[in-house]
This record gives sequence, structure tokens and C-alpha cells, in this order.
Amino acid sequence: MVGRRAGPARAEAIAEKDTTLAWNVWCWVAETCYIHAAQSQGLLAEELSVEEDAKLRGRGLPAKLKLASLVPRAGPVEMGQGQANLRRQQKLLTRIRHFRALRRGQPADEAPRR
Repeated sequence: MVGRRAGPARAEAIAEKDTTLAWNVWCWVAETCYIHAAQSQGLLAEELSVEEDAKLRGRGLPAKLKLASLVPRAGPVEMGQGQANLRRQQKLLTRIRHFRALRRGQPADEAPRR
């Protein structure tokens, strides 16, 4: 059913090997079919506003890549690399002691805090 309604737009996109456009056409037609079915069953109003229609469409859009630089949080300026590593190891050791105490059954309020 969706394939028949998509018709020439989808066929043209496939002929041009534009998979994104073909996917968008397919999603648009499928969403339209679901909207019409919901309207015929009385689940949606017969006339949808632009905002309501926009809420029901667009699930098939391709994901957009997001660039993010993964930089660790900076410590105090005067701290060198060696001190920063030592600080991280000490914090890790404190957390390990805390979780070991919890595993032994020691109540959380009596376990060494981190």
C-alpha cells in the first residue's frame, strides 16, 4: 500500500540512487497512512493544525552526526600531570574501599565515604 502511494517520487529517488530521499518519501507516505487510519477510527481530529501534524511526522529522518571533543576536565592550574594521576588513583582507591565495605554488608552510612 505504501509503495503504491509513494509512486513516482520514490521510484525517481531509487533511480537516482538517493537512498535518503527514498527513505524520506517512504516515511512520509507511511506516516500519512497511519494518520489517515487514526483519523478514520476517531483517534485523531479530522483537521490537524501544522503543529499537531509536525508532532506526528519526522521519525524517519536520518541521524545527524555530532562532533564533540572529548577532553578531560581540567584540574587546578598549578597541578602537574603526575599530581593529577596520583589524585585520580587516590579517588579510585577511596571508591573501591567504599564499595568493598558495602559488599561486606556494612551500612552505607558507616562505610568509608568517597
